[in-house]
Amino acid sequence: CGKSTFLRCIAGLEKPDAGSIESRGKILSSAEGGVFVPPEQRDISMIFQSYALWPHMTIFKNVAYPLTTGHHKGLTREQIR
Repeated sequence: CGKSTFLRCIAGLEKPDAGSIESRGKILSSAEGGVFVPPEQRDISMIFQSYALWPHMTIFKNVAYPLTTGHHKGLTREQIR
């Protein structure tokens, strides 16, 4: 029924064919307007179901990983914790 596709579109992992997605007043995707903000430039994270977790990492490290990359890279260990 489209739940996963919807979440992937919000995260920027899929490009919608029509319509637009807006977050906090900023257009992230607009098929008609030719706008598509790449995933790494969106302030959005998505935790995948088990198949996409890194098995060599703890649960904490899997969840914290997005906070250690991209524009969150400057966060301290305490802020991430």
